[in-house]
Amino acid sequence: KLFPGDEAEDIMKNIESMPIPKAASIRPGLPSRLDEILAGPLARKPIDRPGRPAIVLRQLIELSYESSIMATAMDVSEAVASVLPAKRLEGPGQQLDDVIRRQLGAAERERSVARRTAITDGKPPPTHTHDKLDHSTGMIRRIGLDGLSQLEEIEVDPTAVAAPRAKRASESGAVKALGGPSSPDSALHELLDANFDPDRRTEPGGPPTGQVPKSDGTAAVPKTATKTSSTRSSRTGLWVVIALVVLAGGGFGVWKLMQKPTTNVVTPTAKDAGTGIHLGIVEIDPDPDGATGYIADEAGTIAVDGKFGPTSHKKPLRLRVEAGKLFKVHIDREGYESYDTQRTINAAETVVIAPRLNKAKAALKVTTTPDGAEVAFKGKLLGETPLSRTDLEDAKGELVITKAGFDTYKQKIELVAGKTVEITQTLKAAAKLGSLHIRLKGGGWGDIYLNGAMLGRAPTREPLRVPIGKQTFQLVNSGNASKKIKWTVTCEVSATETNTCTTQMP
Repeated sequence: KLFPGDEAEDIMKNIESMPIPKAASIRPGLPSRLDEILAGPLARKPIDRPGRPAIVLRQLIELSYESSIMATAMDVSEAVASVLPAKRLEGPGQQLDDVIRRQLGAAERERSVARRTAITDGKPPPTHTHDKLDHSTGMIRRIGLDGLSQLEEIEVDPTAVAAPRAKRASESGAVKALGGPSSPDSALHELLDANFDPDRRTEPGGPPTGQVPKSDGTAAVPKTATKTSSTRSSRTGLWVVIALVVLAGGGFGVWKLMQKPTTNVVTPTAKDAGTGIHLGIVEIDPDPDGATGYIADEAGTIAVDGKFGPTSHKKPLRLRVEAGKLFKVHIDREGYESYDTQRTINAAETVVIAPRLNKAKAALKVTTTPDGAEVAFKGKLLGETPLSRTDLEDAKGELVITKAGFDTYKQKIELVAGKTVEITQTLKAAAKLGSLHIRLKGGGWGDIYLNGAMLGRAPTREPLRVPIGKQTFQLVNSGNASKKIKWTVTCEVSATETNTCTTQMP
């Protein structure tokens, strides 16, 4: 299990916060890019996972091509069989299964070297405990009296030799009557006869081993052989030859596709497809869609048709790219971080680039004169100036800049993902302060104001901290409901001592 734990609480905690291990750390030798592919499906938030299975499938197929990993249905079957032994089931169809197992078992015993796969790793196949078979079996389809077909098991004599096939027209002398050596059938068979081992030739009805013992033409007819007209034999032989030619042509095509290109161009347009230029296809399908971008060469030059977008999951973009040369892909989408990658591609190959774009963060830059001021946003300290943060979440709040000996600066700002807020501020030096007591002669009281800000109440118990120099204060007594009493007092404040200023309420 990916998230271990003996208790439900431990498992839940691991699911929420445990670092997800790299695949290569668990099984050394795996391609490093597999971790990049697995990061999407293993994302904790469902919204961060691939929206379609096809996205992951494309990435895995691309990785298998790049890493020369080939996995056939037989490899999968062997992998499953190695960890899940076959369970014996009774019922209809077991007769056919038994026949297949006996044939596979006999063939397995005849092998001298195990087939090397990712599962066997060159180890010999397991030893079977089946009894030695003294005969081979086969299945034929017969039509019953009721007009329905059914499979029947038959025995085949392993010592029997196939009946001689009917000669082709090219062998019987009829070729000349049909136009001589120029007959296409003759030329085709001469080519095959010159390249195939006659001792490995098989015919319908031959032994199950696929080999026909050499004979002088007087060998006995097999027990299960039936008489076949020369016309049917000739027609069957022709179809076999045609099938071999098709397979040979397909093999040549695969070999040709795997060869590296010899000529290249820079991101050619569709009109170059027929000029002998080696091209590959790049399919671009980022998540989320609606992105734009470009494809450039190694030097960063964008081709005339290299720009693309907006993208759509319904119809991924497919662009032609020069094979055998490095190309760069840049993808942008508002509200998300830019994505950059570089790849190479083979001729006739399709490379799928389907990254999951990361949500963009908000950025804040603060510069002050002088430097070294502390910057806080919504009560959280972000650092000192000059400040540059690119990892902030969307938010609205108050920005506060403070520095000893300078007035505090405050401003309301809004941080938006993918955008940068820049603030440049020259801090004002704070006024020097002195201590002051205000006394009232004759009794009474009054609230003390300086430049509209209330500082306290006179007579003062604790000294007030006020700017040095001559300052004018306003006092207000609101004890009389019918009328407020207001008056002013001017005091001289020095920084060397605690000053006292006396006034009288009117």
